[in-house]
Amino acid sequence: MLEKYHVILASNSPRRRELLAGLGIDFEVRTLPGIDESYPSELKKGDIPLYIAKEKADAYRSKIESNDLVITADTIVWLDGEVLGKPVDREEAISMLKKLSGRTHQVYTGVALTTKDWQRSFSVETHVRFAPLRGMDWIYWCRGLGRQLLQCHGITRTKALQGNRENRAISPLKKPNPE
Repeated sequence: MLEKYHVILASNSPRRRELLAGLGIDFEVRTLPGIDESYPSELKKGDIPLYIAKEKADAYRSKIESNDLVITADTIVWLDGEVLGKPVDREEAISMLKKLSGRTHQVYTGVALTTKDWQRSFSVETHVRFAPLRGMDWIYWCRGLGRQLLQCHGITRTKALQGNRENRAISPLKKPNPE
C-alpha cells in the first residue's frame, strides 16, 4: 500500500522515527523551519493536535512531488481542561510534574497523511495514570531538562494506561490505510 509513495516524516522526533522504522516503512525525514503551531482558542482536546498536524501538512503541499506522502503529527497533554505545554524551565517542569503526579491525564495525538491530491487525518486519545512522585523523584525527573521532558521522562512514571501505548510519544501510525 505504501510502496507507491516516497514517505516523508515531517518530524525531528527520535521516537517518531523509531516507531515508523519499527513498522518497516522506508522514509525520509524532512522538516521545515518556522511552522506555526498555534491553534484557535475554541479548540479542545483531540481537535488541537489534529488542527496543528493539518497545518503542518499544508506547509508541505507546495514542496512535495506527486508520489510523496507526508506524515505530520502533533501531541498534547490535557489535564483539568487545559493543555500542558512544553516546560520552558526547571520551575515550570516541576509545576507540571506536580500537577501530573498521581493523577490521570489524557494524551491526544493528531496525525495527517498528505499527498498533493488528498489528505487523511485522525486523532487518538490515551488515558495515562502518572505514578506519584515523592522525595528525590522531583530532582531526578527534572535532571537534564529538555523540551521533551514530560514526553520522555514522564512516560516512565506511567502507572496505568488506557488506549494506544505509542500515542504517549508518537502518533499511532498503525491506524490509517492511505489507499
